[in-house]
Parts: sequence; C-alpha cells; structure tokens
Amino acid sequence: MLSQQLVNALVLGSMYALIAVGFTLYFGVLNLINLAHGALYMLGAFTAITVLRLCDAAGWPVPLTVLAMTAAAILVSGLAGVLIERIAVKPLRRAPPLVFLITSVAVYIVIEELVLHFYPDGANPQVFPDPFGLQAFRFGGVVVGYVQVFLICVALASIFALHYVITRTGLGRAIRAVTADAAGARMMGIDVDRTVSRTFFIGSALAAVGGIMEGMNFGSAMFNMGFVAAIKGFTAAVIGGLGNVYGALAGGYLLGIAEVLISGFVPGGGAYKNVLTFAFLILCLIFRPQGLLGRR
Repeated sequence: MLSQQLVNALVLGSMYALIAVGFTLYFGVLNLINLAHGALYMLGAFTAITVLRLCDAAGWPVPLTVLAMTAAAILVSGLAGVLIERIAVKPLRRAPPLVFLITSVAVYIVIEELVLHFYPDGANPQVFPDPFGLQAFRFGGVVVGYVQVFLICVALASIFALHYVITRTGLGRAIRAVTADAAGARMMGIDVDRTVSRTFFIGSALAAVGGIMEGMNFGSAMFNMGFVAAIKGFTAAVIGGLGNVYGALAGGYLLGIAEVLISGFVPGGGAYKNVLTFAFLILCLIFRPQGLLGRR
C-alpha cells in the first residue's frame, strides 16, 4: 500500500537527511568532505544501545530511558566530532583537500576498528531492543509502530532545532558568516576556530540521531553500518547542494522516498537500492554538480 510505503520513506529519508546535513555543514565552514562522519553515525547507535541496555537493567521507565539514550548518543558523538576536528582537521586546514579526505577515511577506519575489537561482541550485529514493545497504531491497512512515530518526531524536532540555531542564534550567524567568507568573518571579530568546533558538534550530534534512527527502525546495529550511511548521506548532500542545509534535507528525503518506492513497487528492486544511490550521485555530478538548491 502506498501510504504504508510513504511512512517508511519518511523514516528512511529522515535518517539520510540528518547525516546529509552534517556533510553540508562541514563543507560550508571548511570546504572539505569529512568521511569520518559515518563513524560518528555508528558511534551514536552503539552508545544508544549501551545506555538502553543499562536503563532496562535498572528498570527505568520508557520515557526516561529514551531520553537518556538519545542524550548520551548526542553527547558522545558530538564530543567525538569536536575531538576529530581538533586532532585531525585543524592541523590540516591549509593542506590540499585530498590530504584531509584521506585523513578522514583513516579516522573512520580507526573508530570502526576500535568498536569492532573493544566493544563486547562487536563483530556481530547488536540487537537494538524496541523500548515501546512493538506496539503500533493501525489505520485501515496502514501500520505505524510507536517507534516510527517516535523517530519521525525526533527527526522533525532535530530539523526545527537546527533551523532555529541557524537562523535565530549568534552561533547560526557565525556559521553563516564563516560559510560565506571565513577570512572576512575573522576580520569582523568572529572566532572562526570556535565556530568550526561547534559546527562539528552539531553535525556529529545529528549523525548520532540518524544512527539511533537506523538502529531502532531496523532493530540492530553493526560496527560497519556507518560506511553505507555516509555514502548515502553524502549523496543526499550533493543532490541538494553541498553547503546548503535545506538542500541537504531535501536531498535526504528525495533519496529515502526513491529507495522505498523502488523497493516496494519494483520486483526485486530492494536488491538494487544501493545501485540507485550511486546512480543518483553520478547523474547529479554530471548534469547538476551544484545540486538542486546550490549555486554555481
């Protein structure tokens, strides 16, 4: 049923949109592609699983458990993003972009390997328990799980919070100024280094929320889940226009809708959804490299 697929597309598109925003924020303030972003997506999911298990063991109520795991994931991934910026990004700001691209891949591999070898049973899929007990709303033939409603609400709250920060706060004005002209922003008294660090925290926190969404939506998380997520998030950012936050959001939802519709209505389409992602990326780079909402 189309309405059921659209609900699924909304959840999937939200995941892609949140990770895409991180890519576009990094690109906006530094003009660099940070492929370590996918590792922070995975780190958020694993942090949430860990806190969820601890809260379940302690007998915490569902609302408090959900709040604790979300806050912990945002904090851990956000601080990890700031640490990456200080250690691996700041020393390379004047280096050629290719140097940073390779470094970001190395950082991704390091984080992935740390989880693989030091997280308990890290090589195997980690079950992400449904804190809502598989309960669902039913509207005719459409089944919407409590977890899906929660994920959609979290995604919308994250998007509105981001919009508020970008448009209504001093940090948002600083981010927009650095994105437009970092040297000019510095001359106007804006602390560019602090702005970049805070931008990394925001982008990494959004990646963590996306990781939680994938874990809760599919019921599990893997140490290597960040790679495909990063590629799809980057594709969504390119489709929308790198450097444009709202373009990244639009690209994420377009990609999610396209994947779900092809998987649901094309025979055997689920096997080719990743091919679709790369096809979108290639076509966009060929025919509209500035993206849907980007400028030449």
